[in-house]
Amino acid sequence: RILIPVLVIMLERLGQFVGETMGRPTLETLRRKLEHFEVLPAGLENIEALRDRSYLVAPNHLKPKEKWAEMTGVSPDALVVARVIREATRQEPRIVSKSDDGWWADGWYKHVQRRVMQPLGQGFHKGVGTIPIRKNPGSFNREFLDLTEQAVKNNEPIIMFPEGDWFPDFDESHALETGVAHLAKKCGLPVVPAYIHGADSWNDTEKVIRVVFGGAILPLGTKQELTELIRSGSAAAQKKATDELAADYVI
Repeated sequence: RILIPVLVIMLERLGQFVGETMGRPTLETLRRKLEHFEVLPAGLENIEALRDRSYLVAPNHLKPKEKWAEMTGVSPDALVVARVIREATRQEPRIVSKSDDGWWADGWYKHVQRRVMQPLGQGFHKGVGTIPIRKNPGSFNREFLDLTEQAVKNNEPIIMFPEGDWFPDFDESHALETGVAHLAKKCGLPVVPAYIHGADSWNDTEKVIRVVFGGAILPLGTKQELTELIRSGSAAAQKKATDELAADYVI
């Protein structure tokens, strides 16, 4: 009974060491690669108005085309949004990233997930510098709340994906999780819905990327009501991006 918690702590520290020594340098390399991406932002006034405080940015989540990116969970979309926020406001946003599979396996592997994979993933993402969240059902997320509360105290923007999974593009029919709304209400944070188009590949010559920020939504009403407002805001941002894309092809 005593040995298992000790092993969990050791595994988390191991994961954090790997995140600091391998994950963080890799992330910096990918950030430098983003400098070659052509990114066209819109709605910057919606985040510039929140420059001196913490807030939540809720973009759609794009599935990367490269197999290595899909297997490692490294989509360029979060880093693209973080870059735009950093350049527009001089704030360094924190990215929420899942530290487990999001589901429990059957049989013996469930014990491996719980005792080995979760603490390793938790430590790794802490070492990289993101905010890890455990999505496997029934998981304890006290540390996630502690880290987000610290980000709020530091007036840092927080990027969190309400879709909870990635897709080729945003669709209003997608189920949205209430985690963003829950965090917004708990910490009193405004939510800026956002739409990303084109950040689905690490090929910097493939296409132009558009990032559209919608108007800030106050954390009022129920979690379900706030989630629906986020959905509507993302859809409006998508329409703006679509209209701009269509205008590009008008002669």
